[in-house]
Amino acid sequence: MSCAAVGVVVAGTLTVAYAAGSNSGGEALHGCVSTRTGMLRVVDPQRGGRCATRGPFQEYAIALSQAASLTGPTGPRGPRGPAGDGIESLDALQGLPCNVGSEDEGEVVIRILPPEQGSVVQMVCETDATVTYTPPPPITADPPIVVVPPTTTRPPVTTTQPPVDEGTPDPTTTLPSTITIEPTVTTSS
Repeated sequence: MSCAAVGVVVAGTLTVAYAAGSNSGGEALHGCVSTRTGMLRVVDPQRGGRCATRGPFQEYAIALSQAASLTGPTGPRGPRGPAGDGIESLDALQGLPCNVGSEDEGEVVIRILPPEQGSVVQMVCETDATVTYTPPPPITADPPIVVVPPTTTRPPVTTTQPPVDEGTPDPTTTLPSTITIEPTVTTSS
């Protein structure tokens, strides 16, 4: 029997035993593992199930539990591993995954502002929900467009005013004084 088939049989046996309620205590599933083949057999000790400890079909007992057991003693420190490659610059972080395992998974985007803006480094986890705005480039015309202010020509303005009073009015004078103003056009550059 192949290892894959054994795994399927074991998983199926555990599933059936668990679903059948043979684990009435709810704490652990008990089983026996063959010393010859490694096959697992699920048993219920409360119903008299035991592992074979003698003869050609010897087994050893195991218990499968959802709860973790007590932590054992800390083992000896292992040898120091080789140095990693590391990063050469901030640019190496560009595009790395971020917020892995969450709904907001994304990738690292690095922005470095120019010196005239303070050389600030921004590192952002850009996701599908990230909103970015990039202003459009300025519009340039070839050849350049020159804007010339409009020039207007206005007709001369004529106003009529009564004569200046220099004492007693002369009732015989009936001609009014006429003033003509000529407009001048100035342009600024």
